Amino acid sequence: MTQSRLHAAQNALAKLHEHRGNTFYPHFHLAPPAGWMNDPNGLIWFNDRYHAFYQHHPMSEHWGPMHWGHATSDDMIHWQHEPICASARRR
Repeated sequence: MTQSRLHAAQNALAKLHEHRGNTFYPHFHLAPPAGWMNDPNGLIWFNDRYHAFYQHHPMSEHWGPMHWGHATSDDMIHWQHEPICASARRR
């Protein structure tokens, strides 16, 4: 069940990313590839890389069911987006 939610979130994120403009997308500030970002935290150094985790709604640019986004960096300026690491549960 969790894997299917993570897969659905990654697919939705990819579709939103295809339509995202770059005019206002930040170049030096951590931001998800698309969708809503809230509360970046969980900054750690692990395996010679910085890791940042953040609340993320990958299916919309508006607040909604939160997932955990994940990004890594060598310099905390250029970020590589990793797969979504946790999904919201449906009630």
